[in-house]
Amino acid sequence: MMNDFIKDLFFGRFIPSERELPYTKEYQKALKHNEDVINQALQIMNVKHISNAEKIIDDIINSWIDVDNFAILNAFEDGIKLGLELGRLIK
Repeated sequence: MMNDFIKDLFFGRFIPSERELPYTKEYQKALKHNEDVINQALQIMNVKHISNAEKIIDDIINSWIDVDNFAILNAFEDGIKLGLELGRLIK
């Protein structure tokens, strides 16, 4: 089983960055909240006549995605290191 996982990882059949999130009620709730906050910000910006409101929101979202990807990559790296250490201990 673990051997199959390592083979899948090695041959590119397991790509962590392309895994989908489980579509749970908690995830749906968080997604809805995020959408509501973005829409509220856009409404406020439109009332204030900020012409590039959507671009600003898009830039904020994209920069947050970059930060989030960095955090996820570091967590993945830590997981790989932990797995390798556990593998050495088991031998």
